Amino acid sequence: MGRLAIISGKGPQPADIARSALNKGENPLIIRIKQHCEDSFAELEVADFGIGELGKAIAYMKAAGCDRAVLAGLVNRPPLNPLALDKEAYTLLAKVLLKGDDSALEAVTAYFADNDISILPQSGFLDDRFLPKQFHQGRELSHAEKESAQRAINTLNALGYLDIGQSVIAQGDRILAIEAAEGTDEMIARSSSLIQKQSPSAVFVKMAKTGQNRQFDPPGFGEQTLEKLVSAGIDIAIIEAEHVFLTQERDQLLKKAKASNIVLVTTDMLIG
Repeated sequence: MGRLAIISGKGPQPADIARSALNKGENPLIIRIKQHCEDSFAELEVADFGIGELGKAIAYMKAAGCDRAVLAGLVNRPPLNPLALDKEAYTLLAKVLLKGDDSALEAVTAYFADNDISILPQSGFLDDRFLPKQFHQGRELSHAEKESAQRAINTLNALGYLDIGQSVIAQGDRILAIEAAEGTDEMIARSSSLIQKQSPSAVFVKMAKTGQNRQFDPPGFGEQTLEKLVSAGIDIAIIEAEHVFLTQERDQLLKKAKASNIVLVTTDMLIG
């Protein structure tokens, strides 16, 4: 077996995966994406490449003996500027730039496979980062809040076939916001002015899309999203058990939710 590469964007996941890989006896090579990855990865071998230097990054990984890679952390889709891209990056980005998340991931995975590098799921290194079924932390939900949650779940189930969104905010009979290309946190921010403060609580729901590759590209939920919910005045977060990836250690996130008075519930508690 060859070496593992961790292709690293923003957030804590790359460092968490690196620690887990070391514990499993791996000698991971860290490929930091310039202007995206902020961690120094002390005492590990690190190489920095821009998104437009895909050919150089692949060559470096292969020269280092890498035959497996994990994609970890957040990377925003860049503008397609031919002057900033090598041939390999231009070819791949041209394929994925305007595609939905699932199709883009398939193209990226196929590209690495063509270069004899298998993409591994994060869950193979962070298998404790999901909520179990029948999970409920916090106060009981009112009948109206449960109805709002069910409306949001139904909306996501209907939209999932179109490869649209992973999150919805609902209040009463209204869908206030649906996540699109802007991402979860920006969706929450734009919903805050629509929430009726004197009505039953607004509800945030996050699920994997219908047909989404849940092994390689699970939806994420973490401390930053909790903070956005608090800022927006939303105190109920409902996420799909076993499929929404917690972007930091589970107990730490649960303590943060409790301290923030956020109710955390899994969707299976509400689907009748």
